[in-house]
Amino acid sequence: MQLTRTQQPRMHSAYTRQNPPSYEPPAGVEETIGWQLAAQTWREHLPDDLLGLECETCHRTWPCDAWEIAEDLLNGSRAYAAHDGPDGPEQEDDLLPITPVFTTSTPAIPRHRAG
Repeated sequence: MQLTRTQQPRMHSAYTRQNPPSYEPPAGVEETIGWQLAAQTWREHLPDDLLGLECETCHRTWPCDAWEIAEDLLNGSRAYAAHDGPDGPEQEDDLLPITPVFTTSTPAIPRHRAG
């Protein structure tokens, strides 16, 4: 069952059809190709002009999976650039501790031979 326009959750995006994401990434975004692919996908998977219920490209209910992934990548890239970008080096507090899976105190697993 397809939801009507008023029943669908509203998508909040930093971009609009009139102001789509640029093909060139903003300052601080290091993954240029990833940004460009996400921007292209975002532009290609917009809702239809008539009712706005279906993706123009894949004809699935909008927002389609491709658009949502592109939106997430664009938002994540912008957030990373704003927080950790090239001018803001990582702080030791930002890093997660690495816990080794095996230690020297881990007992060896005995091997059984088929016999």
